[in-house]
Amino acid sequence: MRSSARGWIMPAEDIPSMLKMIEEKIASSEIEVHHRDTLIRLKSLLEDDLEEVGTMTAVKPIAESTNQNCEA
Repeated sequence: MRSSARGWIMPAEDIPSMLKMIEEKIASSEIEVHHRDTLIRLKSLLEDDLEEVGTMTAVKPIAESTNQNCEA
C-alpha cells in the first residue's frame, strides 16, 4: 500500500472535537447522502491520523519550529 502525505495539518488535540462534530452531523436527519458519505470518509481519515500520532515521534516539534521560523 502506498503511503502519501496529507494535504493538511490538524493538531492532534483538535481531532477529538472535530470527530464529535462530524458524528453529530452524520446522525442528523437533515444531511444529504453524498454529504454523509463524505463526512464518514473524513472521519475515517481523522481517526487514522489520530492513531498515527501515537506512533510518530518528534514530528510536532519540527512542525512547530518550522512555523515559528516562518512567522519571524
